[in-house]
Amino acid sequence: MNNPLSHYFINSSHNTYLDGHQLNGTSSCEAYIRALLQGCRCIEIDCWDGTLGEVINVYHGHTLTTKLDFTEVIYTIRDYAFRTSLHPVIISIENHCSSSNQKLMAMKFLDFMGAKLCKENLVKTEGRARLPSPKELQGKIILKGTFKKKVKAAMATFPCEAITPDEQVTSEENRTMVAVYGLDAAKMLVQDDQETTFVDDTAEDLEKLVVYCRSITIKPWCWLTQKETSVCEMFSFGEPTAMKQCKDHAKEMLACTE
Repeated sequence: MNNPLSHYFINSSHNTYLDGHQLNGTSSCEAYIRALLQGCRCIEIDCWDGTLGEVINVYHGHTLTTKLDFTEVIYTIRDYAFRTSLHPVIISIENHCSSSNQKLMAMKFLDFMGAKLCKENLVKTEGRARLPSPKELQGKIILKGTFKKKVKAAMATFPCEAITPDEQVTSEENRTMVAVYGLDAAKMLVQDDQETTFVDDTAEDLEKLVVYCRSITIKPWCWLTQKETSVCEMFSFGEPTAMKQCKDHAKEMLACTE
């Protein structure tokens, strides 16, 4: 396990806290214990503000699922993370909390995880071009999170009107998008992009703790021509899109894992 972390498939869990139904099931720390003891190395916590001041709940938001206390969850992860394997554990944070509670989350991660929490970025401190290996990260808990920049997206990167019939398309991004999705679908995707507004309410304390797995939002037609993406950044596609990209742009897809 000496290759970069991005060279491996990682045993992952979605909505790890849930037992049963996604809409009205029970949230349980036992679900985390079970996943970790079965060798899962990437688990998820959905964090939401509670109703009593500095309370952070873990549950499937906007559903009837029961709620867990954030502190109990991270205690459980800390105690069971390396019982089965010393390979690093990634905590995927789906963050819906206020800035004040994000600061509280950061403090609890630092206090409760202690030396197990991965805080040093070897890519930056040692000038590496690749991620560390699982062997180098043994016994470490890595935080994964999404942090959106404060952008008011009144206009997309290129206006919808710029998407014209193939023979008139001049922008490289537009040509790629039309080639991948077709003219009508490309127009719809750009129109959707124009209506998106992102607001940044991310606490710097929490953002600093995400050193290797920083999720970013990127459209499939952009990554094909993107020149500079940090090895510490990651993005995802739906399965149909990913399958199409692998078929049509295999070399570019493989390059994203370097």
